[in-house]
Amino acid sequence: AQVTGPTYDKGTIMVGMKSDGTVTGLQFLELTDSPGFGLKANDPTFTLANGKTFYGQFEGKNAKDGFVAGQTFDSISGATITSVGIGNLISAGTECLLKVLDGQEFN
Repeated sequence: AQVTGPTYDKGTIMVGMKSDGTVTGLQFLELTDSPGFGLKANDPTFTLANGKTFYGQFEGKNAKDGFVAGQTFDSISGATITSVGIGNLISAGTECLLKVLDGQEFN
């Protein structure tokens, strides 16, 4: 699913998911947040304390558990607004995918 929405500025992501709700990956198509802080979300050289990239930490998570910054995934220090915004984008994308898999219509 492709989702666009507010982060600190704006982001567009592509999120993949298996039929059981497991996220297969996250890719940024656009992220216009602050250099040095928010852009760490899309930086392949930036790793969190868990050793994963910000976007890489979502692979294997179940969409049914939700995406809440600081609770179900690690935020970027100094970029809380970006982290929360991306969590909201992933939630919106996976919610639509879950509805499609359940045979529901979505908007």
